[in-house]
Amino acid sequence: SQLESVSDLRERVGSSLPRNPSSVRASQACISCALQAAANLLREGGESSRGATIILLTAGDQSRSAQAEEVRRVASDEGLRIVLVLYPLQERPGLPIPPHSLVPVARESGGSVFTVMDEGVGTDSKVNMLVSLMEALRSAVRAGEAE
Repeated sequence: SQLESVSDLRERVGSSLPRNPSSVRASQACISCALQAAANLLREGGESSRGATIILLTAGDQSRSAQAEEVRRVASDEGLRIVLVLYPLQERPGLPIPPHSLVPVARESGGSVFTVMDEGVGTDSKVNMLVSLMEALRSAVRAGEAE
């Protein structure tokens, strides 16, 4: 039937979507390096990094806690405003969501924080997560334009 073929298509599409589209492992990613590179790109293009808004998309787990102080320093030195998108933010049943170490850094920089919850395992959840990610990124862009 038509309904089954749509469901099959959604399942195939959903199962092919990566949860982490980067080939770099989270433990090897250097967020402060990326922020510094963004500031350098702005300067190379004849712009100042001071007051620039950077949308930072990063994992919603605590793998970034060791980098928080260096990210804070680069953001402050360069005058960057960080709009943080946490994707996916994992929830543990019965436990509150732990605070993310980059949330205060983003807020101190004058930026905002958006989250995309990890909706679990399954095809539809992956599609829903990507829709939520798209909405979070659109909101992040709007937040960056507001200043």
